[in-house]
Amino acid sequence: MQTQEDRYREDPETADSRDCQGVHQDEVLLCDLKKVGSSMSQRAMNHSVQQEFSEIVDRFITLYCRVGTGLSISDKTLFPVFRAFWIETATETQHPALLGQFRVELAQRGFRSNGPKRPRWYGLTLHQLTVLS
Repeated sequence: MQTQEDRYREDPETADSRDCQGVHQDEVLLCDLKKVGSSMSQRAMNHSVQQEFSEIVDRFITLYCRVGTGLSISDKTLFPVFRAFWIETATETQHPALLGQFRVELAQRGFRSNGPKRPRWYGLTLHQLTVLS
């Protein structure tokens, strides 16, 4: 009897897990569902990480920033304070795009900036005690 593995070695393009002899269709479907489940759990995990990031940005703004018309702050001043807060707060301190994601989060909250490289953010600033010398 030729197995799925043998058929795959002969022709990987046509080897299908559903045509495997000796394996019940239900077992194959269960295996397929496990594969789908792992990608779904990966998406759920990514969503969870994104949600945690958003919550940290919310806490940062609440604790360290003043929000209002006429306020502004340079990215060069704001981001290092956020990064220090992130390191102290986040469960996972490594983030592949911390600066970029922080900027996205600010924009999603309605804060505007004047440029892509080193923007100035309008509508918020740091509390006076927060500014690091």
